[in-house]
Order: sequence, then C-alpha cells, then structure tokens
Amino acid sequence: MTKYFGAVIGLIFTHLLLGRLFSIPYGMVLLGKWYWATLLILSVDMIEISVVFYILDRTKDRWRLKARIKVLFRRFRYGWESVSKRRNIFRKQRQWHSRILRQAQKWGDLGVLVITTLPFFGGGIWSGVLLARLLPISTRRRLFLLMAGSLSGCIFVSLGTHGFVKLLKSLTSTLLL
Repeated sequence: MTKYFGAVIGLIFTHLLLGRLFSIPYGMVLLGKWYWATLLILSVDMIEISVVFYILDRTKDRWRLKARIKVLFRRFRYGWESVSKRRNIFRKQRQWHSRILRQAQKWGDLGVLVITTLPFFGGGIWSGVLLARLLPISTRRRLFLLMAGSLSGCIFVSLGTHGFVKLLKSLTSTLLL
C-alpha cells in the first residue's frame, strides 16, 4: 500500500509538471495497466480543471479593474488627440485578434474539445480552460467539453502507448527467435 502511495504522488507531480504525454506512460510503468493510469490521470485532470476555474474566477474582479483603467486611459487619449490634433499616438496592435483566436472562435465548441485533447505542449487542460473562458459558452457546456477532451486525450495517449509497447514486444520476440 505504501509503495503505491509514493508512486501515485510521484505520478501526480509528473503530470502537473510535464503533462499527460509523459505521465500516462510513466503511470503505465508504475501501475502496470493502461486503464489504471488513465483513470488516475483523468481524476487529476478533473481536479486541475476546477482549480484553474477557481483561479480565473478569483482574478475576474482584477480584470474588471484593468478594463476600467483602459477605458479611462482611452478617454484621456481621445481628449489628448482632440487638443493636440495628433492622431494615432497611443495606438497599439490588439493581440486578442490573432489568427489562432479567430480560428478557435470559428470552431467554437469543437476548438475547446480539440485543444483539450492535444497531449502536446500548447494543448491540454490549461489551454482548453483559457479558450473556453474566451468563448461565449455556458459553464456547464465548458465543463462537459473540458472533461470530454481530457477523457479522449487520456485514452488516446494510453492506448497509443499500450499499442507501441505491444509492437515493441512482438518485434523483439520475433528478432530473438
């Protein structure tokens, strides 16, 4: 029992630091079966989703303050431009209108699902939660999409790793005979 407790704690930290692409194969080595590793990583993902939502909800009030400051700055800028007759002094390119965000907005729900499913860097739970927060999706739908993306990503990685291990075993057994 103590042996598995240490392994599970190590697996959780591996998942939080390196992501599911590394933690699921590591969990398969530690726990022996692909479905145990998938269930454990899936439960860690569910906890991670709730923690990220909590962090974003706590910072929402700070974003409102930042938006108010931007509005005041914009009023100051328009006043300055009308007095000085200079245009476009304070203009900056908006980063929110990047190509990736526009494409994700076109995809909508499917974009959240795909981003959450990706096991590579740039995809995963954190990116899926941020994308879901940017899109006008209800909270229940966000949670469903994030959980479905996490489940499909975990199953994708674990079955891919399981198949790769079986392939290596079959190749080594045929080469040794």
